[in-house]
Amino acid sequence: MSETNGAVRRFKLVLDNDKSKVSEVVDGLLEECVKQKILIDGDDFKVRVALEEALLNAIIHGNLEVSSTLREQGDDSYEQAISERQQSPAFRDRKVTIDCEFCSEKATFQIQDQGKGFDVSDIPDPTDPDYLDRPCGRGLLLMRAFMDEVVYNDRGNCVTLVKKADTPNDEPSGS
Repeated sequence: MSETNGAVRRFKLVLDNDKSKVSEVVDGLLEECVKQKILIDGDDFKVRVALEEALLNAIIHGNLEVSSTLREQGDDSYEQAISERQQSPAFRDRKVTIDCEFCSEKATFQIQDQGKGFDVSDIPDPTDPDYLDRPCGRGLLLMRAFMDEVVYNDRGNCVTLVKKADTPNDEPSGS
């Protein structure tokens, strides 16, 4: 679904719980950011990381309800749990919805899963020395560092990411 209203462009994407599609979806969102002049071409790495983290979190931890603590076991139990949940009738038909809005000042991505949600305040601080060696837990930190705004709903199953338009350096170059 797509809608253009004046200088505002809106559309909605709906994803299955397929991690392999995330990169392709993010490619399309970044193309739109460049086309709408939100990002200066080639300056998309940080937004890519934030969007990929948000989408993977929605699929894996939201819809499939797979705990990140499985990653810490150092075996294939994390990937195995994802695969099993993708086949399970209780989880497989859940969707991730991305509502996108682009205007001249910013891009807004609202990413919602159909899981139970979580309390954002319960997430341990990934910069705490006790957590630095963990193989997980840095996604929210990266999203907050790379986007201008990151806001969760009260239930914790919907995150809104905002990227304000980049402005080229207007200072003259030279000597």
